[in-house]
Amino acid sequence: MLEQLNIKNLAIIDDLSIDFEPGFTVLTGETGAGKSIIIDGIGLLLGNRMNSSLIRTGASKAYVEGCFRLSDFNRQRLLDFDIEDDLLVISKDLYADGRSITKVNGRIVPLSTLREISAYIINIHSQFDNQYLFYPSYHELLLNNFAKNYLEKNLENYQSSYNKYKLLSKELEEIKDLNFDPEVEKDLKNQLNEIENLNLQENEIEELEIEQKRISNFAKLNDKVNEAVSCLDDEKGALETLYYAKRSLELISDDPVFSKYAEMLESIYTDTSELVFSLKRDFDNLDIDPYRLEEITNRISQINRIKNKYGSTYQDIEKAKLNLQQALDNMTNKTIRISELEKELSLVKKQLEDKANVLTNIRQKYALELCALVKKELKDLYLENITIEFKFKKVDFKENGVDYVELYVSFNKGEEIKPLAKVSSGGELSRVMLGLKSIFNKLFNLETIIFDEVDSGVSGRVANAVAEKMKSMSSYLQVICITHLPNVAAIADNHYKVSKQIKNNKTATSILKLNDEERVKEIASMMFGDNVDNSSLETARKMLFK
Repeated sequence: MLEQLNIKNLAIIDDLSIDFEPGFTVLTGETGAGKSIIIDGIGLLLGNRMNSSLIRTGASKAYVEGCFRLSDFNRQRLLDFDIEDDLLVISKDLYADGRSITKVNGRIVPLSTLREISAYIINIHSQFDNQYLFYPSYHELLLNNFAKNYLEKNLENYQSSYNKYKLLSKELEEIKDLNFDPEVEKDLKNQLNEIENLNLQENEIEELEIEQKRISNFAKLNDKVNEAVSCLDDEKGALETLYYAKRSLELISDDPVFSKYAEMLESIYTDTSELVFSLKRDFDNLDIDPYRLEEITNRISQINRIKNKYGSTYQDIEKAKLNLQQALDNMTNKTIRISELEKELSLVKKQLEDKANVLTNIRQKYALELCALVKKELKDLYLENITIEFKFKKVDFKENGVDYVELYVSFNKGEEIKPLAKVSSGGELSRVMLGLKSIFNKLFNLETIIFDEVDSGVSGRVANAVAEKMKSMSSYLQVICITHLPNVAAIADNHYKVSKQIKNNKTATSILKLNDEERVKEIASMMFGDNVDNSSLETARKMLFK
Protein backbone atom coordinates (compact mmCIF):
# COMPACT_ATOMS: atom_id res chain seq x y z
CA MET A 1 0.00 0.00 0.00
CA LEU A 2 0.99 3.63 -0.48
CA GLU A 3 2.19 4.86 2.92
CA GLN A 4 3.63 8.26 2.11
CA LEU A 5 3.70 10.65 -0.82
CA ASN A 6 6.06 13.63 -1.12
CA ILE A 7 5.75 16.18 -3.93
CA LYS A 8 7.88 19.28 -4.50
CA ASN A 9 7.63 21.99 -7.16
CA LEU A 10 4.95 20.36 -9.31
CA ALA A 11 2.53 22.90 -10.84
CA ILE A 12 0.89 24.71 -7.89
CA ILE A 13 2.31 22.26 -5.34
CA ASP A 14 5.25 23.79 -3.48
CA ASP A 15 6.10 21.16 -0.87
CA LEU A 16 3.49 18.57 0.06
CA SER A 17 3.70 15.45 2.20
CA ILE A 18 0.81 13.02 2.76
CA ASP A 19 0.74 10.02 5.09
CA PHE A 20 -1.85 7.56 3.81
CA GLU A 21 -3.74 4.96 5.84
CA PRO A 22 -5.06 1.52 4.88
CA GLY A 23 -8.71 1.16 3.90
CA PHE A 24 -10.83 3.64 1.97
CA THR A 25 -9.45 7.18 1.63
CA VAL A 26 -11.11 10.12 -0.12
CA LEU A 27 -9.64 13.41 -1.32
CA THR A 28 -12.08 16.29 -1.65
CA GLY A 29 -11.75 19.98 -2.41
CA GLU A 30 -12.84 22.59 -4.87
CA THR A 31 -11.98 22.32 -8.55
CA GLY A 32 -8.46 23.58 -9.25
CA ALA A 33 -7.21 23.03 -5.70
CA GLY A 34 -4.60 20.51 -6.86
CA LYS A 35 -6.25 17.10 -6.42
CA SER A 36 -5.51 16.02 -9.98
CA ILE A 37 -1.92 17.25 -9.67
CA ILE A 38 -1.48 14.89 -6.72
CA ILE A 39 -2.74 12.05 -8.92
CA ASP A 40 -0.44 13.19 -11.74
CA GLY A 41 2.45 13.06 -9.27
CA ILE A 42 1.57 9.48 -8.36
CA GLY A 43 1.32 8.78 -12.09
CA LEU A 44 4.98 9.77 -12.46
CA LEU A 45 5.83 6.99 -9.99
CA LEU A 46 4.01 4.54 -12.27
CA GLY A 47 6.07 5.54 -15.30
CA ASN A 48 3.65 8.05 -16.82
CA ARG A 49 5.28 10.82 -18.81
CA MET A 50 4.74 14.46 -17.94
CA ASN A 51 5.62 17.71 -19.67
CA SER A 52 8.41 19.63 -17.96
CA SER A 53 6.25 22.77 -18.30
CA LEU A 54 4.42 21.53 -15.18
CA ILE A 55 7.49 22.27 -13.05
CA ARG A 56 6.61 25.04 -10.63
CA THR A 57 7.53 28.53 -11.85
CA GLY A 58 11.00 29.50 -10.63
CA ALA A 59 12.08 25.92 -9.82
CA SER A 60 14.74 23.98 -11.75
CA LYS A 61 13.15 20.60 -11.11
CA ALA A 62 10.15 18.81 -9.63
CA TYR A 63 10.45 15.87 -7.24
CA VAL A 64 8.00 13.11 -6.40
CA GLU A 65 8.57 10.27 -3.95
CA GLY A 66 6.27 7.43 -2.91
CA CYS A 67 6.85 4.95 -0.10
CA PHE A 68 5.01 1.65 -0.51
CA ARG A 69 4.63 -1.15 2.03
CA LEU A 70 4.60 -4.49 0.19
CA SER A 71 2.60 -7.57 1.05
CA ASP A 72 4.55 -10.83 1.34
CA PHE A 73 3.02 -11.97 -1.94
CA ASN A 74 4.18 -8.92 -3.90
CA ARG A 75 7.57 -8.88 -2.20
CA GLN A 76 8.11 -12.39 -3.58
CA ARG A 77 6.98 -11.25 -7.04
CA LEU A 78 9.49 -8.39 -7.01
CA LEU A 79 12.53 -10.48 -6.03
CA ASP A 80 13.50 -10.60 -9.72
CA PHE A 81 14.00 -6.82 -9.53
CA ASP A 82 16.41 -7.15 -6.54
CA ILE A 83 13.75 -5.79 -4.17
CA GLU A 84 14.01 -7.81 -0.97
CA ASP A 85 12.55 -5.52 1.71
CA ASP A 86 8.88 -4.92 2.32
CA LEU A 87 9.45 -1.16 1.93
CA LEU A 88 9.58 0.08 -1.66
CA VAL A 89 10.64 3.69 -2.29
CA ILE A 90 10.12 5.10 -5.79
CA SER A 91 11.34 8.61 -6.62
CA LYS A 92 11.33 10.77 -9.72
CA ASP A 93 13.29 13.94 -10.51
CA LEU A 94 11.82 15.92 -13.42
CA TYR A 95 14.10 18.65 -14.80
CA ALA A 96 13.18 21.80 -16.71
CA ASP A 97 15.25 20.71 -19.74
CA GLY A 98 13.10 17.58 -20.12
CA ARG A 99 15.46 15.12 -18.43
CA SER A 100 14.22 12.85 -15.67
CA ILE A 101 15.81 10.41 -13.22
CA THR A 102 13.87 7.49 -11.79
CA LYS A 103 15.06 5.59 -8.72
CA VAL A 104 13.76 2.48 -6.98
CA ASN A 105 15.13 2.04 -3.47
CA GLY A 106 17.91 4.49 -4.35
CA ARG A 107 18.94 2.71 -7.54
CA ILE A 108 18.49 4.38 -10.94
CA VAL A 109 16.23 2.30 -13.19
CA PRO A 110 14.88 2.72 -16.74
CA LEU A 111 11.24 3.69 -17.28
CA SER A 112 10.38 0.20 -18.55
CA THR A 113 11.53 -1.37 -15.26
CA LEU A 114 9.55 1.17 -13.24
CA ARG A 115 6.40 0.33 -15.19
CA GLU A 116 6.89 -3.39 -14.62
CA ILE A 117 7.35 -2.91 -10.87
CA SER A 118 4.51 -0.44 -10.34
CA ALA A 119 2.05 -2.59 -12.31
CA TYR A 120 2.18 -5.13 -9.49
CA ILE A 121 1.25 -2.71 -6.72
CA ILE A 122 -0.78 0.31 -7.85
CA ASN A 123 -3.24 1.37 -10.53
CA ILE A 124 -4.81 4.73 -11.36
CA HIS A 125 -8.28 4.73 -12.88
CA SER A 126 -9.77 7.95 -14.23
CA GLN A 127 -13.26 8.56 -15.57
CA PHE A 128 -11.79 8.70 -19.08
CA ASP A 129 -10.52 5.11 -18.76
CA ASN A 130 -14.16 4.00 -19.02
CA GLN A 131 -13.88 4.74 -22.74
CA TYR A 132 -11.61 1.70 -23.13
CA LEU A 133 -14.82 -0.31 -22.91
CA PHE A 134 -15.78 1.05 -26.33
CA TYR A 135 -13.01 -1.00 -27.96
CA PRO A 136 -13.28 -4.77 -28.62
CA SER A 137 -9.48 -5.00 -28.36
CA TYR A 138 -9.87 -4.06 -24.67
CA HIS A 139 -12.57 -6.72 -24.22
CA GLU A 140 -10.13 -9.29 -25.61
CA LEU A 141 -7.40 -8.02 -23.28
CA LEU A 142 -9.72 -8.37 -20.28
CA LEU A 143 -10.57 -11.95 -21.19
CA ASN A 144 -6.96 -12.89 -21.90
CA ASN A 145 -5.88 -11.47 -18.54
CA PHE A 146 -8.67 -13.31 -16.73
CA ALA A 147 -7.68 -16.63 -18.33
CA LYS A 148 -3.94 -15.84 -18.33
CA ASN A 149 -2.79 -18.79 -16.22
CA TYR A 150 -4.62 -21.22 -18.51
CA LEU A 151 -3.76 -19.54 -21.81
CA GLU A 152 -0.07 -18.87 -21.22
CA LYS A 153 1.53 -22.22 -22.11
CA ASN A 154 -0.94 -22.93 -24.93
CA LEU A 155 -0.34 -19.44 -26.32
CA GLU A 156 3.41 -20.07 -26.44
CA ASN A 157 2.82 -23.29 -28.41
CA TYR A 158 0.46 -21.49 -30.78
CA GLN A 159 2.85 -18.58 -31.35
CA SER A 160 5.70 -20.94 -32.19
CA SER A 161 3.60 -22.46 -35.00
CA TYR A 162 2.24 -19.04 -35.98
CA ASN A 163 5.73 -17.61 -36.51
CA LYS A 164 6.67 -20.62 -38.63
CA TYR A 165 3.42 -20.24 -40.61
CA LYS A 166 4.20 -16.57 -41.32
CA LEU A 167 7.74 -17.33 -42.53
CA LEU A 168 6.58 -20.11 -44.84
CA SER A 169 3.71 -17.98 -46.20
CA LYS A 170 6.08 -15.12 -46.92
CA GLU A 171 8.59 -17.38 -48.68
CA LEU A 172 5.83 -19.00 -50.77
CA GLU A 173 4.44 -15.61 -51.76
CA GLU A 174 7.88 -14.34 -52.77
CA ILE A 175 8.62 -17.42 -54.88
CA LYS A 176 5.24 -17.26 -56.61
CA ASP A 177 5.87 -13.60 -57.43
CA LEU A 178 9.23 -14.50 -58.94
CA ASN A 179 8.97 -14.32 -62.72
CA PHE A 180 11.63 -16.23 -64.60
CA ASP A 181 13.53 -13.58 -66.54
CA PRO A 182 16.78 -14.61 -68.28
CA GLU A 183 18.16 -11.10 -67.83
CA VAL A 184 17.44 -11.18 -64.08
CA GLU A 185 19.07 -14.61 -63.82
CA LYS A 186 22.11 -13.35 -65.74
CA ASP A 187 22.39 -10.34 -63.45
CA LEU A 188 22.15 -12.52 -60.32
CA LYS A 189 24.86 -14.84 -61.66
CA ASN A 190 27.14 -11.90 -62.45
CA GLN A 191 26.72 -10.53 -58.93
CA LEU A 192 27.39 -13.94 -57.39
CA ASN A 193 30.49 -14.47 -59.58
CA GLU A 194 31.73 -11.03 -58.61
CA ILE A 195 31.65 -11.94 -54.91
CA GLU A 196 33.03 -15.46 -55.42
CA ASN A 197 35.89 -14.25 -57.64
CA LEU A 198 36.90 -11.77 -54.97
CA ASN A 199 37.42 -14.75 -52.61
CA LEU A 200 37.40 -12.45 -49.60
CA GLN A 201 38.82 -13.95 -46.40
CA GLU A 202 37.67 -13.05 -42.90
CA ASN A 203 39.87 -10.28 -41.37
CA GLU A 204 41.63 -9.83 -44.74
CA ILE A 205 40.74 -6.14 -44.96
CA GLU A 206 42.24 -5.36 -41.54
CA GLU A 207 45.41 -7.35 -42.26
CA LEU A 208 45.92 -5.63 -45.62
CA GLU A 209 45.53 -2.18 -44.08
CA ILE A 210 48.16 -3.00 -41.42
CA GLU A 211 50.59 -4.26 -44.10
CA GLN A 212 49.89 -1.23 -46.30
CA LYS A 213 50.70 1.10 -43.44
CA ARG A 214 53.96 -0.71 -42.67
CA ILE A 215 55.17 -0.59 -46.29
CA SER A 216 54.14 3.05 -46.63
CA ASN A 217 56.14 3.83 -43.50
CA PHE A 218 59.21 1.80 -44.61
CA ALA A 219 61.35 4.85 -45.36
CA LYS A 220 60.60 6.29 -41.95
CA LEU A 221 61.28 2.91 -40.30
CA ASN A 222 64.61 2.64 -42.15
CA ASP A 223 65.73 6.13 -41.11
CA LYS A 224 64.79 5.81 -37.47
CA VAL A 225 66.16 2.29 -36.95
CA ASN A 226 69.49 3.23 -38.62
CA GLU A 227 69.62 6.39 -36.56
CA ALA A 228 69.12 4.37 -33.36
CA VAL A 229 71.72 1.75 -34.35
CA SER A 230 74.17 4.51 -35.28
CA CYS A 231 73.79 6.17 -31.89
CA LEU A 232 74.45 2.89 -30.17
CA ASP A 233 77.03 1.11 -32.37
CA ASP A 234 79.05 3.69 -34.33
CA GLU A 235 82.54 4.82 -33.38
CA LYS A 236 82.23 6.96 -30.28
CA GLY A 237 78.71 5.52 -29.89
CA ALA A 238 77.07 4.33 -26.69
CA LEU A 239 78.50 0.80 -26.90
CA GLU A 240 82.08 1.99 -27.34
CA THR A 241 81.66 4.51 -24.52
CA LEU A 242 80.22 1.81 -22.25
CA TYR A 243 83.08 -0.56 -23.19
CA TYR A 244 85.81 1.87 -22.12
CA ALA A 245 83.92 2.84 -18.96
CA LYS A 246 83.56 -0.86 -18.13
CA ARG A 247 87.31 -1.49 -18.76
CA SER A 248 88.23 1.38 -16.46
CA LEU A 249 86.15 0.04 -13.58
CA GLU A 250 87.42 -3.52 -14.12
CA LEU A 251 90.96 -2.24 -13.33
CA ILE A 252 89.79 -1.28 -9.82
CA SER A 253 87.31 -4.12 -9.32
CA ASP A 254 89.37 -5.51 -6.44
CA ASP A 255 88.20 -2.50 -4.42
CA PRO A 256 85.07 -3.61 -2.52
CA VAL A 257 83.45 -0.15 -2.90
CA PHE A 258 83.77 0.02 -6.71
CA SER A 259 83.52 -3.65 -7.67
CA LYS A 260 79.69 -3.50 -7.74
CA TYR A 261 79.80 -0.64 -10.28
CA ALA A 262 81.98 -2.74 -12.56
CA GLU A 263 79.35 -5.50 -12.39
CA MET A 264 76.53 -3.04 -13.12
CA LEU A 265 78.33 -1.64 -16.18
CA GLU A 266 79.03 -5.19 -17.39
CA SER A 267 75.28 -5.90 -17.27
CA ILE A 268 74.37 -2.61 -19.01
CA TYR A 269 76.96 -3.26 -21.73
CA THR A 270 75.66 -6.81 -22.33
CA ASP A 271 72.01 -5.64 -22.48
CA THR A 272 72.90 -2.82 -24.89
CA SER A 273 74.84 -5.22 -27.14
CA GLU A 274 71.83 -7.55 -27.24
CA LEU A 275 69.52 -4.60 -27.97
CA VAL A 276 71.64 -3.55 -30.97
CA PHE A 277 71.76 -7.14 -32.26
CA SER A 278 67.97 -7.60 -31.91
CA LEU A 279 67.20 -4.25 -33.53
CA LYS A 280 69.35 -5.08 -36.57
CA ARG A 281 67.97 -8.62 -36.82
CA ASP A 282 64.28 -7.61 -36.62
CA PHE A 283 64.72 -4.85 -39.17
CA ASP A 284 66.62 -7.15 -41.55
CA ASN A 285 63.84 -9.74 -41.16
CA LEU A 286 61.16 -7.28 -42.33
CA ASP A 287 59.92 -8.68 -45.62
CA ILE A 288 59.38 -5.38 -47.39
CA ASP A 289 58.66 -5.65 -51.09
CA PRO A 290 58.12 -2.19 -52.60
CA TYR A 291 56.07 -3.79 -55.43
CA ARG A 292 53.78 -5.35 -52.82
CA LEU A 293 52.34 -1.91 -52.00
CA GLU A 294 50.75 -1.67 -55.44
CA GLU A 295 49.26 -5.16 -55.05
CA ILE A 296 47.76 -4.27 -51.68
CA THR A 297 46.36 -0.97 -52.94
CA ASN A 298 44.68 -2.72 -55.88
CA ARG A 299 43.29 -5.47 -53.63
CA ILE A 300 41.85 -2.95 -51.15
CA SER A 301 40.29 -1.05 -54.05
CA GLN A 302 38.60 -4.27 -55.29
CA ILE A 303 37.30 -5.05 -51.82
CA ASN A 304 35.97 -1.52 -51.29
CA ARG A 305 34.06 -1.70 -54.58
CA ILE A 306 32.36 -4.91 -53.41
CA LYS A 307 31.73 -3.42 -49.97
CA ASN A 308 29.96 -0.44 -51.52
CA LYS A 309 27.61 -2.81 -53.37
CA TYR A 310 26.97 -5.59 -50.86
CA GLY A 311 27.78 -4.41 -47.34
CA SER A 312 30.55 -2.92 -45.24
CA THR A 313 31.67 -6.08 -43.39
CA TYR A 314 32.81 -9.59 -44.31
CA GLN A 315 29.61 -10.93 -42.73
CA ASP A 316 27.44 -8.59 -44.85
CA ILE A 317 29.14 -9.74 -48.04
CA GLU A 318 28.78 -13.42 -47.10
CA LYS A 319 25.08 -12.86 -46.36
CA ALA A 320 24.62 -11.16 -49.74
CA LYS A 321 26.30 -14.15 -51.40
CA LEU A 322 23.91 -16.57 -49.68
CA ASN A 323 20.88 -14.46 -50.64
CA LEU A 324 22.00 -14.34 -54.27
CA GLN A 325 22.55 -18.09 -54.30
CA GLN A 326 19.11 -18.68 -52.77
CA ALA A 327 17.46 -16.37 -55.31
CA LEU A 328 19.14 -18.27 -58.15
CA ASP A 329 18.13 -21.60 -56.63
CA ASN A 330 14.55 -20.37 -56.31
CA MET A 331 14.48 -19.37 -59.96
CA THR A 332 15.95 -22.68 -61.02
CA ASN A 333 13.81 -24.83 -58.74
CA LYS A 334 10.69 -22.65 -58.52
CA THR A 335 8.11 -25.37 -59.22
CA ILE A 336 9.76 -27.90 -56.92
CA ARG A 337 10.11 -25.37 -54.10
CA ILE A 338 6.50 -24.19 -54.41
CA SER A 339 5.30 -27.77 -54.06
CA GLU A 340 7.53 -28.34 -51.01
CA LEU A 341 6.38 -25.13 -49.34
CA GLU A 342 2.70 -25.81 -49.97
CA LYS A 343 2.96 -29.24 -48.37
CA GLU A 344 4.87 -27.87 -45.37
CA LEU A 345 2.46 -24.94 -45.05
CA SER A 346 -0.56 -27.26 -45.13
CA LEU A 347 0.90 -29.30 -42.28
CA VAL A 348 1.75 -26.24 -40.18
CA LYS A 349 -1.69 -24.74 -40.87
CA LYS A 350 -3.40 -27.87 -39.54
CA GLN A 351 -1.25 -27.72 -36.38
CA LEU A 352 -2.04 -24.02 -36.06
CA GLU A 353 -5.80 -24.61 -36.38
CA ASP A 354 -5.69 -27.26 -33.66
CA LYS A 355 -3.73 -24.99 -31.33
CA ALA A 356 -6.02 -22.04 -32.09
CA ASN A 357 -9.06 -24.16 -31.23
CA VAL A 358 -7.52 -24.95 -27.85
CA LEU A 359 -7.16 -21.21 -27.18
CA THR A 360 -10.75 -20.57 -28.31
CA ASN A 361 -12.10 -23.27 -26.01
CA ILE A 362 -10.19 -21.85 -23.04
CA ARG A 363 -11.42 -18.32 -23.77
CA GLN A 364 -15.04 -19.43 -24.18
CA LYS A 365 -14.95 -21.33 -20.90
CA TYR A 366 -13.51 -18.42 -18.92
CA ALA A 367 -15.71 -15.90 -20.73
CA LEU A 368 -18.70 -17.56 -19.05
CA GLU A 369 -16.97 -17.42 -15.65
CA LEU A 370 -15.99 -13.76 -16.06
CA CYS A 371 -19.50 -12.74 -17.15
CA ALA A 372 -20.99 -14.51 -14.12
CA LEU A 373 -18.63 -12.62 -11.80
CA VAL A 374 -19.39 -9.30 -13.53
CA LYS A 375 -23.15 -9.87 -13.17
CA LYS A 376 -22.66 -10.55 -9.48
CA GLU A 377 -20.66 -7.34 -9.02
CA LEU A 378 -23.14 -5.25 -11.03
CA LYS A 379 -26.10 -6.52 -9.05
CA ASP A 380 -24.71 -4.49 -6.14
CA LEU A 381 -24.62 -1.44 -8.44
CA TYR A 382 -28.32 -1.53 -9.42
CA LEU A 383 -27.70 -3.27 -12.72
CA GLU A 384 -29.40 -6.47 -11.59
CA ASN A 385 -31.19 -6.94 -14.94
CA ILE A 386 -28.05 -6.86 -17.02
CA THR A 387 -27.33 -9.58 -19.54
CA ILE A 388 -23.67 -9.69 -20.52
CA GLU A 389 -21.71 -12.06 -22.70
CA PHE A 390 -18.65 -12.28 -24.89
CA LYS A 391 -19.42 -12.80 -28.56
CA PHE A 392 -16.80 -14.75 -30.52
CA LYS A 393 -16.10 -14.41 -34.23
CA LYS A 394 -13.48 -16.43 -36.06
CA VAL A 395 -10.91 -14.39 -38.00
CA ASP A 396 -7.70 -15.13 -39.88
CA PHE A 397 -4.69 -16.32 -37.92
CA LYS A 398 -3.21 -13.57 -35.76
CA GLU A 399 -0.59 -13.45 -33.05
CA ASN A 400 -2.83 -14.71 -30.24
CA GLY A 401 -5.28 -16.97 -32.07
CA VAL A 402 -8.28 -16.66 -34.36
CA ASP A 403 -10.74 -15.02 -31.96
CA TYR A 404 -12.35 -11.62 -32.40
CA VAL A 405 -13.99 -10.97 -29.04
CA GLU A 406 -16.55 -8.31 -28.16
CA LEU A 407 -18.70 -7.65 -25.10
CA TYR A 408 -22.44 -7.55 -25.74
CA VAL A 409 -24.91 -6.33 -23.10
CA SER A 410 -28.52 -5.58 -22.39
CA PHE A 411 -29.23 -3.42 -19.34
CA ASN A 412 -32.98 -4.07 -19.28
CA LYS A 413 -35.08 -7.22 -19.26
CA GLY A 414 -36.47 -8.25 -22.62
CA GLU A 415 -34.07 -6.13 -24.65
CA GLU A 416 -31.82 -7.66 -27.27
CA ILE A 417 -28.14 -7.74 -26.38
CA LYS A 418 -26.01 -5.34 -28.42
CA PRO A 419 -22.36 -4.25 -28.48
CA LEU A 420 -21.48 -2.55 -25.19
CA ALA A 421 -20.27 0.61 -26.95
CA LYS A 422 -23.67 1.13 -28.62
CA VAL A 423 -26.02 0.86 -25.65
CA SER A 424 -24.16 2.23 -22.61
CA SER A 425 -24.74 5.57 -20.92
CA GLY A 426 -21.88 7.21 -19.01
CA GLY A 427 -23.23 6.03 -15.66
CA GLU A 428 -23.71 2.46 -16.87
CA LEU A 429 -20.23 2.38 -18.36
CA SER A 430 -18.75 3.63 -15.06
CA ARG A 431 -20.46 0.85 -13.14
CA VAL A 432 -19.42 -1.87 -15.58
CA MET A 433 -15.80 -0.70 -15.31
CA LEU A 434 -16.03 -0.53 -11.51
CA GLY A 435 -17.32 -4.10 -11.43
CA LEU A 436 -14.46 -5.25 -13.66
CA LYS A 437 -11.91 -3.41 -11.52
CA SER A 438 -13.28 -5.11 -8.42
CA ILE A 439 -12.74 -8.52 -10.03
CA PHE A 440 -9.29 -7.89 -11.50
CA ASN A 441 -7.86 -6.08 -8.48
CA LYS A 442 -8.51 -9.15 -6.38
CA LEU A 443 -7.35 -11.51 -9.13
CA PHE A 444 -3.95 -9.84 -9.51
CA ASN A 445 -3.34 -9.02 -5.82
CA LEU A 446 -3.10 -5.30 -6.48
CA GLU A 447 -2.24 -3.34 -3.33
CA THR A 448 -3.55 0.14 -4.15
CA ILE A 449 -6.11 1.51 -6.57
CA ILE A 450 -6.73 5.20 -7.14
CA PHE A 451 -10.05 6.38 -8.57
CA ASP A 452 -9.94 9.85 -10.10
CA GLU A 453 -13.57 11.05 -10.14
CA VAL A 454 -14.74 7.63 -11.33
CA ASP A 455 -18.08 8.37 -9.65
CA SER A 456 -18.92 11.28 -11.97
CA GLY A 457 -22.19 10.85 -13.85
CA VAL A 458 -23.95 8.97 -11.04
CA SER A 459 -26.19 10.21 -8.25
CA GLY A 460 -28.78 9.11 -5.71
CA ARG A 461 -28.94 5.44 -4.83
CA VAL A 462 -26.45 4.58 -7.59
CA ALA A 463 -23.91 6.94 -6.01
CA ASN A 464 -24.49 5.16 -2.69
CA ALA A 465 -23.96 1.80 -4.39
CA VAL A 466 -20.73 3.01 -6.02
CA ALA A 467 -19.52 4.22 -2.63
CA GLU A 468 -20.37 0.86 -1.04
CA LYS A 469 -18.55 -0.99 -3.82
CA MET A 470 -15.36 1.02 -3.30
CA LYS A 471 -15.72 0.53 0.44
CA SER A 472 -16.01 -3.24 -0.01
CA MET A 473 -12.93 -3.22 -2.25
CA SER A 474 -10.99 -1.53 0.55
CA SER A 475 -11.32 -4.71 2.62
CA TYR A 476 -8.61 -6.36 0.50
CA LEU A 477 -6.67 -3.40 -0.94
CA GLN A 478 -6.05 0.28 -0.31
CA VAL A 479 -8.58 2.48 -2.13
CA ILE A 480 -7.91 6.20 -2.71
CA CYS A 481 -10.62 8.22 -4.42
CA ILE A 482 -10.96 11.80 -5.61
CA THR A 483 -14.64 12.59 -5.34
CA HIS A 484 -17.19 15.39 -5.44
CA LEU A 485 -19.96 13.15 -4.06
CA PRO A 486 -20.87 13.52 -0.37
CA ASN A 487 -22.17 9.92 -0.36
CA VAL A 488 -18.69 8.66 -1.22
CA ALA A 489 -16.88 11.03 1.17
CA ALA A 490 -19.12 10.01 4.07
CA ILE A 491 -18.45 6.29 3.77
CA ALA A 492 -14.64 6.58 3.67
CA ASP A 493 -12.34 5.57 6.52
CA ASN A 494 -10.02 8.54 5.95
CA HIS A 495 -10.83 11.97 4.56
CA TYR A 496 -8.34 14.55 3.26
CA LYS A 497 -9.25 18.03 2.08
CA VAL A 498 -7.15 19.61 -0.65
CA SER A 499 -7.16 23.40 -0.84
CA LYS A 500 -5.03 26.22 -2.20
CA GLN A 501 -3.79 29.44 -0.63
CA ILE A 502 -1.78 32.46 -1.74
CA LYS A 503 1.66 32.59 -0.11
CA ASN A 504 4.20 35.24 -1.05
CA ASN A 505 2.12 36.13 -4.11
CA LYS A 506 2.18 32.51 -5.31
CA THR A 507 -0.58 29.89 -5.23
CA ALA A 508 0.24 26.77 -3.24
CA THR A 509 -1.69 23.56 -2.61
CA SER A 510 -2.10 22.21 0.90
CA ILE A 511 -3.74 19.08 2.28
CA LEU A 512 -5.32 18.39 5.65
CA LYS A 513 -6.55 15.15 7.16
CA LEU A 514 -9.98 15.94 8.60
CA ASN A 515 -11.25 14.93 12.01
CA ASP A 516 -14.91 13.99 12.52
CA GLU A 517 -16.20 17.53 13.01
CA GLU A 518 -14.19 18.85 10.08
CA ARG A 519 -15.60 16.05 7.95
CA VAL A 520 -19.14 17.06 8.88
CA LYS A 521 -18.45 20.61 7.69
CA GLU A 522 -16.80 19.45 4.46
CA ILE A 523 -19.63 17.03 3.61
CA ALA A 524 -22.20 19.74 4.35
CA SER A 525 -20.30 22.08 2.05
CA MET A 526 -20.26 19.40 -0.67
CA MET A 527 -24.04 19.03 -0.32
CA PHE A 528 -25.17 22.62 0.13
CA GLY A 529 -22.30 24.78 -1.13
CA ASP A 530 -22.00 28.07 0.75
CA ASN A 531 -25.46 27.68 2.31
CA VAL A 532 -24.29 25.71 5.33
CA ASP A 533 -26.38 26.12 8.49
CA ASN A 534 -27.19 24.00 11.52
CA SER A 535 -29.76 22.00 9.57
CA SER A 536 -27.33 21.15 6.77
CA LEU A 537 -24.65 20.27 9.32
CA GLU A 538 -27.08 17.89 11.01
CA THR A 539 -27.89 16.29 7.65
CA ALA A 540 -24.18 15.82 6.98
CA ARG A 541 -23.64 14.42 10.48
CA LYS A 542 -26.39 11.83 9.95
CA MET A 543 -24.85 10.83 6.62
CA LEU A 544 -21.41 10.44 8.21
CA PHE A 545 -22.45 8.54 11.33
CA LYS A 546 -25.38 6.48 10.02
